[in-house]
Parts: sequence; C-alpha cells; structure tokens
Amino acid sequence: MLTEFSAAISSVNLLTQMAKTALQAHTQVERDKILGEFRETIIELYERILRLQVQMEEALRVKIEAEEKLKQYEKWEVECAKYMLTEPKPGLFVYALKSEHVGEQPAHWICPKCYESRKKSILQSERRVNPTFVGKRCPECKTDFSIRGV
Repeated sequence: MLTEFSAAISSVNLLTQMAKTALQAHTQVERDKILGEFRETIIELYERILRLQVQMEEALRVKIEAEEKLKQYEKWEVECAKYMLTEPKPGLFVYALKSEHVGEQPAHWICPKCYESRKKSILQSERRVNPTFVGKRCPECKTDFSIRGV
C-alpha cells in the first residue's frame, strides 16, 4: 500500500510539472502532446487511487476481524475464569463452576474437550436403555461421562 501511495504522489508531482510545461509551450502541437500525456497520467493516477482504496478497504476488513477475534478471546477469558478443572471421581475430569459463581447460575460441569476448544458445553444428564449407565453427556462433542459412584 505504501508503494501505491508513493506512486500516486509521484503522479501528482508529474502532473504539476506537465501543467507548467504546457503553459510554457510555444506551439499548439507541443501543448497537444503535453495535454495527451497529462490525460494519461491522470488516468494512471485514478487507477492508483482505486487500488489504494481497495487495499485500504481490505486493511479495514482485516482490522475489524482482528478486533472481533480479540473481543471473543476476552469474553472467553472472562467466562473460563469462572471454572476450575476438577476430578469428581478418579479418572473423570470436568470443569466445574466455581462456588463463588453458583447463584449467578446453577452449579454445573462443562466438557473439558470443548473447554479446550474455547466452547462452553454444559454436560447434560443422560440415562440410556442400559440401566447400569448413569452419566452425563456433552451435547456438543457427544462425549459420555460415567458418574456412577460420584
């Protein structure tokens, strides 16, 4: 973008010089030749300005996307600070809502796999046709968590 900007400034300087030369031309042929070059340079300048505009719009789009990602990141950081990795029974790891946040929302667990993917997926109670399975299931990634004995 800086190159295009520098080229645009050079074109403006060239146009200024051409205008001065046209005013000093002694014959109509000289003036017509300089005016033709002047028109071509104006067209080139216009094209450079359009390219600059496209590049600036792209830079603005990238900036807006980066700001949105940053907002999402900051929002997730606030949300994930409300949870703590716990082991309700040996070998079963889940993220549990910290006690100081119970009341703002009901106590619950969230899936550790989804948590690592920056998603909050609350584990849901699950009873299967098999009556020996008592557990919770992540609705996002479908991971089962057996809680018998908890």
